[in-house]
Amino acid sequence: MMKTRQVDKWTSGQVDKWTSGQGEKFSIFDVLLREFYSFTRNTIFLSACLPVNESQPSPIFISNSGFLNSHSSILMTLFTNFKITFAPLSLSQVYQLADNAGNGAIVLMSGTVRNKTEGKPVKYLEYQAYEPMAIKIFQDISHQIKEQWQDVNSVIIHHRIGKLNIGDISVLVAVGCPHRGEAFSACGYGIDTLKHNAPIWKKEHFEDGVSSWVSIGMCEQLKMNNC
Repeated sequence: MMKTRQVDKWTSGQVDKWTSGQGEKFSIFDVLLREFYSFTRNTIFLSACLPVNESQPSPIFISNSGFLNSHSSILMTLFTNFKITFAPLSLSQVYQLADNAGNGAIVLMSGTVRNKTEGKPVKYLEYQAYEPMAIKIFQDISHQIKEQWQDVNSVIIHHRIGKLNIGDISVLVAVGCPHRGEAFSACGYGIDTLKHNAPIWKKEHFEDGVSSWVSIGMCEQLKMNNC
């Protein structure tokens, strides 16, 4: 059986107490909390936590006056559909998340790390993000897509951060809907809007030892070729 952790009290964004279903208490130092977001008083976004003393990640459920108990399916959908992570991204996982019986097409865009920027050999990239705002923007992009293409069944956006080597996947955007035309258009809108709006930065490390930070939103606005 998968163990779960519940955060039942916090102040100023810091977790005061961790408890398991058996009432066992954990210090915040017992776990690596990756993504913890509170957008409104009664709407909470959450992600995964990897306990230090366990080999497999277990989900954290964040409780706010019983809100979670009646909205767990919505929260878990948010958790899986919009993600920023240090872990390698999975094409098959994102495709499966976008899959829906009502789909006639799934378009999946994969952004990868190339080996050159404007002719200069690239060694690796380093991504950073302001995660709470980025996740909120991913969610906003999904809402905008579904307003513009009302037949869309699913929107999945995953972005990786940390060190990425040549060929690694940096971002996945998938859209599922009944017709391929709308799926292509909506997926293109999704990645373009992400690049314009998401607070995500990359540091390019070149083979000659030079490195430089680039805002993917700024270079997109300036129509630079190294985005």
